[in-house]
Order: sequence, then C-alpha cells, then structure tokens
Amino acid sequence: MNKLSQLSQVSYHVIQDIYKNPYRVVTTDTINRIAKALGVPATELFEDVEPEER
Repeated sequence: MNKLSQLSQVSYHVIQDIYKNPYRVVTTDTINRIAKALGVPATELFEDVEPEER
C-alpha cells in the first residue's frame, strides 16, 4: 500500500480505507491516479455489485 500511495500520489490512509472498504465513495481523480500507478485503465477498478451485496 505504501508503494501504491507513493506512485499514485494518493494518501496512504485513503489507499488503506479503500482496501478496507471497497464500497466507499472515491473521487474520479483518485481512481485515475491509482489506475495510472497500476498501469491499467480506470475501468478495471470498477465492478458491478448489486446494492444488497454491499
């Protein structure tokens, strides 16, 4: 998480919060930064989940 935080220039605590709760609200800027750091399209970080599964 520390390396991803550094590469994406997103706070370590935000990365940690997303890891703990992948359903938390995240800005598109944060998603784009993480995707770029991982070398994947931002769409790869999304998944359709039914509301009752959250």
